Amino acid sequence: MRGSKISRMLHDLPQGGFTLLEVVITIGVIAILSIVSFKISSIAAEVSLKSAERLLIDELRMARECSLDGSGICYGISFDSSYSDRFWRIKKSGMAVADLKEIALPAGVKLSPYNSTSMTSFSGDRVYFNSRGSPSVAGSIVISVRRKVARIALVLDTGRVESKRKGW
Repeated sequence: MRGSKISRMLHDLPQGGFTLLEVVITIGVIAILSIVSFKISSIAAEVSLKSAERLLIDELRMARECSLDGSGICYGISFDSSYSDRFWRIKKSGMAVADLKEIALPAGVKLSPYNSTSMTSFSGDRVYFNSRGSPSVAGSIVISVRRKVARIALVLDTGRVESKRKGW
């Protein structure tokens, strides 16, 4: 009689909590979702960096091409260390310099300081192309997003633009 009374009392207690299997499945689902979201954010960072790299290379090449038109006007790109998320397309006619267009980098991508005072290894943070397509200076531009880094190098004599990536 006593055993059945205890059994009935235990049966009447409110049942709450989770079984071990439910807890393990929940933890597994959370782990899978976090891995997927980390991978997606890593892919998004890579896409943003490639997009910024392509944008910067295209702007350098366009400035070079515009300078080859024979008008004597030099086109180029200008960087300002106060703004790590944008640069400017510029033109130089004689001593006059004019900003033609402000160009923003994709979200999250920054121009990384090349040293403590400059965003590039160029002197003066500007590069122009002459009527033969040669740049005024050679050097590198570093862009980054999270831990991924791309370095865009400009070769002095030829005006060739080269890209090198780290952290892929």
